Amino acid sequence: MKQALIIASGIGINGEKLNLFPQLVVSEVLQFKRLLINSERAGISRFTIFCEESSKLSLLKIANDRRIQSQIEFVCENDEFKFEDDSAYLIQSNLLTYSTTIKVFIESAEKESGNTVLSDSEDKIYGLLKLKKSDINKIRKSGDLSELLQGKSKSPLKNLSISDGYMMNLAPNQESLDRAKDVIFSNVGKTATGWIAVNINGRFSIPLSRHLVKTSLTPNMISVLINVIGILSGPFYALGHPVIAAICMQIATILDRCDGEVARVKLMETKKGQWVDTISDQVSMLSFYIGLPIGYYILAQSNWIIAVGFMNVFFYLFFITWSFYFLLKYTDSGSLVAYMDVDNFIDEKKTTVVRKFISFLRPLGRRNVYSIAFLVLAIIGGTKFVFILATIGITFFFLHVLEDIIKLSKIKKREIYS
Repeated sequence: MKQALIIASGIGINGEKLNLFPQLVVSEVLQFKRLLINSERAGISRFTIFCEESSKLSLLKIANDRRIQSQIEFVCENDEFKFEDDSAYLIQSNLLTYSTTIKVFIESAEKESGNTVLSDSEDKIYGLLKLKKSDINKIRKSGDLSELLQGKSKSPLKNLSISDGYMMNLAPNQESLDRAKDVIFSNVGKTATGWIAVNINGRFSIPLSRHLVKTSLTPNMISVLINVIGILSGPFYALGHPVIAAICMQIATILDRCDGEVARVKLMETKKGQWVDTISDQVSMLSFYIGLPIGYYILAQSNWIIAVGFMNVFFYLFFITWSFYFLLKYTDSGSLVAYMDVDNFIDEKKTTVVRKFISFLRPLGRRNVYSIAFLVLAIIGGTKFVFILATIGITFFFLHVLEDIIKLSKIKKREIYS
């Protein structure tokens, strides 16, 4: 059980007054709550909070959040406290960071026998430390972490440079809070997959997400609202307006990042949220696959279009049904991105030529790629060109999952008879 001491009173390692930070609001989340949630996600399961008596009640209310499941003990100035474990992690109340950074620091610090402190590549230090018992008790008495930099510890601090995530020492002013918001959103933008998502879609979604975090809209509400735009692509294709339909899909694709961005900024990521986002996306795609052949049939008046349209809808429903089953049975995620874990179950040496080809084309199956392709084709060749590409794409993915099912069934049989 990893323990952390959150220091919300006294003097910080760089001379900060740590009682000024717990109730600061950073991107619509209280700093104290952000620290607790990110630390817990990094593996901390027990907290001791050093705070002033006057702030204890308000901090207790902040910690009463259903997302926080750890044991929490509050220790004020006049309370008796003596630390008995060999060492623990100290987190200053002004540290702005992400769970990944804390986790990597913990993993690195576990390999060190002495005192350590978080730093960046330029050796600037931040308010995350691992200290021995004797130094923790000294700091508890003096209330001044900066003593560690003054040579008053038998075990000097060793800088641990971490590049994962982000880190910042907050200051109690608006300039610092504005910079903190920029730091958080710049890190959120890095979570996207693919060049298009990061360099094109992100330039539109991030500014909108900055406004959405200020509203009462939850990430799930945002998912549904955004995909209403995507659902409109089907009716517009059916009504003979392929360019408008493709624009609707492209807008929904760009804004589809907003729900995840808001969730990560406000620390509201959940498995349920992943499923809401995934299902919303697939409803809009189903609308696309239904509306597209209707629009093309009205133009060409050929029965084979309806037949192929039914085939595409069947392939798509088959693909989604199997993908959802795989996510539920083999992963702990509600995101279709996790379907790529299927590769972990299949022997690369026994991979067919078809699968290798499909795996090569797999990045083209990302929504941020094919939505642009549909838009370009809608402008150049109208509904016909989009219909051809959509048919080729869903056929390849149908063959993809069909082979996955066959491969996984063989693995199950081997497990049963072995």
